[in-house]
Amino acid sequence: MLVSRNLRWPEIEQQILDHYALPGGRVYTCDETTVLANQMLRTIPSGEYRGYLESGKAILFHASPPWNGFSERVHMWQLSG
Repeated sequence: MLVSRNLRWPEIEQQILDHYALPGGRVYTCDETTVLANQMLRTIPSGEYRGYLESGKAILFHASPPWNGFSERVHMWQLSG
């Protein structure tokens, strides 16, 4: 919904954090978030499709950087078409 309103990513992220983050909780950097996501992926048992984060953690996925000169909105649209 926030993307469809053409809000900038920093504003979207702040609104999500304001709504969902725990009071006094830690906000991880993009690099730290990637480490957490990779840890979650490593918890997926063979033949399964779901991994889990430690209790109390959640990941806010950030916008992808430009790919082949296209913004995320454009290259994701190209992939889905």
